[in-house]
Amino acid sequence: MIRWSRFWMIACWMQLVWFASPLALAEKTGGYLPRTVLALYYGELNDKPQQSRIHAFAEMPLNHLGIKLRYHNINTGLPTPEDQDDVIGILSWFDSGIQLQDPFKYLKWAEAAVRSGKKFVILGDPGFRVGRDGKMVPAVYINRFFRLLGIRDMDEWVNYTYDLEYRVKNQTVVEFERQYKGFNAPFHRLIPAGKSVKSHLVVRKAGHPETESHVVMTFPAGGYVADGYSVFTKNAEPKEIRQWYINPFEFFRLAFGTDSLPKPDASTLAGRRIYYSHIDGDGWLNKTLIEEYWPQKLLSSEVILKEILLAYPDLPVTVTAVVAEIDPEWSGSKASMTIARKIFALPQVEIGSHTYSHPFNWDFFADGDAEKEAEYLPKYPNGGWGENQFKNRFLAAIAKVEEQDFSYHEGADPGKYAIPRAYAHLRFDLDLEITGAAAFLDGLAPAGKKTKILMWTGNTTPFEEAVKRSRLAGFTNINGGDSRYDREYPSYSWVSPIGRLVGRELQIYASSSNENTYTNLWSGRFHGFQYLKDTLDNTEHPIRIKPFNIYYHVFSGERRASLNAVISNLDYALTREIIPIRTSRYSAIAEGFYSVRFRQTGSETWQIENRGKLQTIRFDEAAQLAVDFNASTGVIGQRHYQGSLYVYLDEAVFTPELVLMQSKDVSAGTRRSAPFLIQSRWRIWQVVTNGNRFSFQTEGFGQAEMIWQVPRPGTYHVAISDGEGRQQQQEIVVSKDRQLSINPDNLRSGSASMIVSYTGK
Repeated sequence: MIRWSRFWMIACWMQLVWFASPLALAEKTGGYLPRTVLALYYGELNDKPQQSRIHAFAEMPLNHLGIKLRYHNINTGLPTPEDQDDVIGILSWFDSGIQLQDPFKYLKWAEAAVRSGKKFVILGDPGFRVGRDGKMVPAVYINRFFRLLGIRDMDEWVNYTYDLEYRVKNQTVVEFERQYKGFNAPFHRLIPAGKSVKSHLVVRKAGHPETESHVVMTFPAGGYVADGYSVFTKNAEPKEIRQWYINPFEFFRLAFGTDSLPKPDASTLAGRRIYYSHIDGDGWLNKTLIEEYWPQKLLSSEVILKEILLAYPDLPVTVTAVVAEIDPEWSGSKASMTIARKIFALPQVEIGSHTYSHPFNWDFFADGDAEKEAEYLPKYPNGGWGENQFKNRFLAAIAKVEEQDFSYHEGADPGKYAIPRAYAHLRFDLDLEITGAAAFLDGLAPAGKKTKILMWTGNTTPFEEAVKRSRLAGFTNINGGDSRYDREYPSYSWVSPIGRLVGRELQIYASSSNENTYTNLWSGRFHGFQYLKDTLDNTEHPIRIKPFNIYYHVFSGERRASLNAVISNLDYALTREIIPIRTSRYSAIAEGFYSVRFRQTGSETWQIENRGKLQTIRFDEAAQLAVDFNASTGVIGQRHYQGSLYVYLDEAVFTPELVLMQSKDVSAGTRRSAPFLIQSRWRIWQVVTNGNRFSFQTEGFGQAEMIWQVPRPGTYHVAISDGEGRQQQQEIVVSKDRQLSINPDNLRSGSASMIVSYTGK
């Protein structure tokens, strides 16, 4: 009987290894590779996914591995089959001691999920040991599920761990940001039930081998980390302490088997790190305190125009405004509109909206009941809801604008705003906040220039209908996230995911935090934003997980220290290898991360669909991988960086087909008559090769520069026609490395078409 049991388990594991492979699951989804993880959290009925540990800790590393998440509150019942159609696996992360309504039903559902080929990853309390009725679940039921994973519950709880010792410690998976030294968490005893299990941390009480437990494991059907062994958290003022015990990138890579999964990459374009910058309009009317501008009574917005926008024409920036601070019928003036016109006219400036009245607490307005704001009206500086009288009242106030101080900064605590929004001259109207605000700003823009993006205000957690309205109005969106990774926040756990699902809508997070978190919510240490460089470096090395993002407010023009901090970050950007793009394009690229689909047509062949503006696909552990340019279509280039292969797609090709091949020569793709791009500061598309020549379109900011790998050394002629119709020619000699560097004179911040011809040795 024992021999038959072992045979059955081995056969079961072999079957699961096949069923849980991405290629096998793709056969069940019309050939599309599943890359969604069903994220189970336990919360109250009104709890939101962003309040879960999975969103706070796990989602960013999973995004980096190419995985997107679909959340389900297990307290509302079990997921339906429709929730699992495109699911590669399931992740649960419950707090200690939770009690499911029916753990037996949950276990039965989990068994069915694993048998269907879904990987199952458990962090923390598995949730099914005790029911809500307080009764223990017998080990036989638990082990029936664990047997599918390849592990076994010994039905023993080791509580006293003052003399804990570590028998196995795989340093590539555990003790990532924090050591287990002095760590004495109690544990349930689990052991492997087969050789396919990889144990990364094995513990026991000193001198008691019978207490041994494998508390961090991965296996073909998923992974397991015992409660308390994945992350360290501690409540401390003024912020929580967070650090990973496990390496989430490595653990999730093994547990979900992502090596063969193409990874849509929202941090890279044309082989370079994406750069974008955006400015929230808060503080447009703040009078600057900078000594040389104080006598002129300049506003912070004027200082930003003078010292930032005019000084850095090669770096695109999206500038938003709170329309209430621009519109003379609210709190604006002719002067504030004049400044807006000057800013919006700059070619590198993209126009964004920061709404009309700057909501602080978006959920306050989610039910559509505008009347409930009435009790807050006395707290507004000028009262509110003056539909019949507000025009004359505020026009009279504008006449005294020189004497008024409109200084405004974000509230000190996003959860304790004194008022629901910054301005309440009219009843709250969602259409006014979104389309109305954009229409007003468009009226201040030069011909042909329109508002492209909405930047969320206040607590930056818009409700579903607000995000939907912005999408239907044709805007991308951004803000929230507040990513930092520096000496004050020394962990990847402070780096946010790409975005969050808001019902059926999608909110894109900013890639870096703004100056508020560096200045104690604008209460001191006004130079603090200069330390953004630490986060920018730590999210680039040793692996690139975020774009280069400089995000701040107009009120940074209020003080010399804050202004110099912004300038230092911009100067730093000029020294980096980046590709500057507009914020709306980054947001659209990030949206493409969620929408893109891969149809696998061979072992290393994929058709890529629904990618939107996303143009980079990454393969990790790819030192020996190269693009087969002979067999691929719609692929412009490739670049090996940090052990990964970054593949650049042609945005002019709707459905590219990507074919990879094994090769020791990273330039193997040049064994054909066409070149490929290695990296470029400008976007490139519509590449056409014809014999000894190739042509393409390009657009960008700053000096155009790019490197191509060409089939052979020799002399190349480059004919350039820029967006203004100006022509120039270059003759470039390519050496044995076959790298063609194009860096035309007098081609900055614009567009061009180029024709490159091989003219001989």
